[in-house]
Amino acid sequence: AMPQSTLRLPCLASVKDTVRMHDMGRKRAMKELPAWATTIIVRNIPFSYTLDDLVEEWPLDSSYDYLHLPREDSSNCPLGFAYINFPSRCHMLAFQDRWHGHFLSKYYFAK
Repeated sequence: AMPQSTLRLPCLASVKDTVRMHDMGRKRAMKELPAWATTIIVRNIPFSYTLDDLVEEWPLDSSYDYLHLPREDSSNCPLGFAYINFPSRCHMLAFQDRWHGHFLSKYYFAK
């Protein structure tokens, strides 16, 4: 059985290659990923987030086929990052373009 913080999904659809759009207003430039890459690490996930919260943010629409939210063994708290694998590079780039430089909806911070 898979750990509770892991979700594996079947790939039900494919998307034609799309042109990658760049948002110049972002704080940090996106790094170019290798041509073979289909897995990314999403950082700065709040420690209060659960796998269900991530699925709420990123609906199960076949754009990704694996989501893992690592947890600390002793406290079972999330480590603040997640692994996401996509069935194709265009799915990964679309996700990266949509979420890079953006906060999750339940992300709270104080200045």
